[in-house]
Amino acid sequence: MIPQWLFVQWAANNPRWIEAYYSSNIYPKMYAFSQFLWHSFSFSIGDLLFVAMGIWLISRIRFLNKLKTWLDIGVFCAVVYFVFHLQWGLNYHRLPLKDQLNLSSGYTTESLQEVTEKFVNKTNLLHQRIVESDSLAVVIPYSNKQIFEMSQQAVQTLNPDWIDVTYSHANVKTSLFSTGLSYMGYGGYLNPLTLEAQVNGKTPAFSKPTTSCHEIAHQLGFAAENEANFIGILACLGFDDVYFQYTGAALSVRYLLRELYKRNPESATLLSNKLAVGVKKNYKELASFWKGYENPLEPYFKKSFDAYLKANDQKAGIQSYNLVVDLLVNFGIDKQTDLP
Repeated sequence: MIPQWLFVQWAANNPRWIEAYYSSNIYPKMYAFSQFLWHSFSFSIGDLLFVAMGIWLISRIRFLNKLKTWLDIGVFCAVVYFVFHLQWGLNYHRLPLKDQLNLSSGYTTESLQEVTEKFVNKTNLLHQRIVESDSLAVVIPYSNKQIFEMSQQAVQTLNPDWIDVTYSHANVKTSLFSTGLSYMGYGGYLNPLTLEAQVNGKTPAFSKPTTSCHEIAHQLGFAAENEANFIGILACLGFDDVYFQYTGAALSVRYLLRELYKRNPESATLLSNKLAVGVKKNYKELASFWKGYENPLEPYFKKSFDAYLKANDQKAGIQSYNLVVDLLVNFGIDKQTDLP
């Protein structure tokens, strides 16, 4: 464990090395091999692996008074730690996406307000293309399987000048733990041991296109949550499907308005009032879903995930998701282009 930990600390201080050798060369081969092993299974092998690991650990509890048991658990943890970083975890220490895209850091309130207004207008226009009345919520007409397949196509249509995508064999699957994920407050996750993208099958379809593309971004090796959010949004906006475009734009508005409320509540309120009633109904549908699964343990799950992210070089922890605003604003400014 100690040599592994020291190497990870070194990796965190050498992102260009990780980018050049691991993320760009070693990881794609690891991903291709995992796809070869698990792609043909329609269910999640990774979820079953977690169950087996849990059963093994529980079976050791009654032997905790023996030194051999502690040695076995120590070896188990060392192996999991090694596989996690070799398979995927070193991507947490790669060169940040903003540096790869030559984007600035930070933005003015005026820039944030301008980009937010563009996304509000874009969301309203897409809403109008789908439904006849601005008071109607959008209903996504696709099954989970269709959304997963379309998400792969969406990621593959990303502009190669922006994001270099070498992705084949969709491996997005409905998690066997969807009920548990709902109570924990998670829409999906990437299994770092099998590299299967897991999506909570119980969440409203409105959120699934962006969630699926977000998890695919993790499969591509973008570990940071804000970067996966950005790539997921970019993929949905650029895909030739109005429903995907709508979910990408609507998700962007939520993040942008949340940040604008912190800086200029009056402007945020005015722009929020411009949103179509039907868009707000989609937001309410999603909020009602999560509210239905609220429980006393959820904050502890969130704190655990927050600690996990901070331990993997994401200093903002669970707030990393919200940092997508920096990428959304500066991408438009620095690239002198509107998002798709």
